[in-house]
Amino acid sequence: MAKKILLIDDSPYILRFIGSSLQNNGYEVLTAENAYDGIERAIKAIPDLIIMDLKMPNGNGIDACISIRTAPETCHIPIILASAHINELVIKDIHLWGINDYIRKPFTPHSLTEKIVALMR
Repeated sequence: MAKKILLIDDSPYILRFIGSSLQNNGYEVLTAENAYDGIERAIKAIPDLIIMDLKMPNGNGIDACISIRTAPETCHIPIILASAHINELVIKDIHLWGINDYIRKPFTPHSLTEKIVALMR
C-alpha cells in the first residue's frame, strides 16, 4: 500500500510539480492550497507525512503545524516545512512548532525524497 503524503502549498505549480514527482516515486499524494484546508485534510485523511509551505493564505504554516500537533489524530505525523522564507530565526524555533525537518525552496525532487525517506523509516 502506498504511503500517503499531504502537500500543503498555495502555489498550483508546486502542487503539480512536487505532486507528480512524489507520485512517480510511488507515493499517494493529497493536496491542499491553504493552511486551513491543510489542517482539515490532515485530520480527515491521516497522511503518513505532511510537506507544508510557511507562508500561505488562511493561516500560515506555523499555525497549521501547531494545530496538527495538538489534534490527537494527527500529532504523530512527521512534518517537513518547505519554504523560501526559512531563515535562522525559523530554524531556531522549528522544533517548538512540531516541525521534524525543513527544506529551502527552490529544491530538487531528489533532495526532498531523501528527507521523506529519512522521516518515514
